[in-house]
Amino acid sequence: MGFFYFTVELVVVALLYPDTVQNYQNEAAGFTIRDEIADQVDVKVTAWQLPVINRELMDGNAEKGKKLGEAFERVEENLKSRIQVVLKSF
Repeated sequence: MGFFYFTVELVVVALLYPDTVQNYQNEAAGFTIRDEIADQVDVKVTAWQLPVINRELMDGNAEKGKKLGEAFERVEENLKSRIQVVLKSF
């Protein structure tokens, strides 16, 4: 999943990908590619990891008797917050 926009000599790409069971990167990773075929256009790629895993469920620390939707409320809030951070960075 991702989105991009063009300017005259720069292409900006945001790469959005889910977190994994093993880790979550809070900081974005980025790099720039010079596209020699497209008249030396710079392509700036920023990768953002999205929090979609409920770590409390994975660790066995979730409250017993909670409905599944309630268990993911915090994950949903964190995901919305992260997407807002990504959008504000452009």
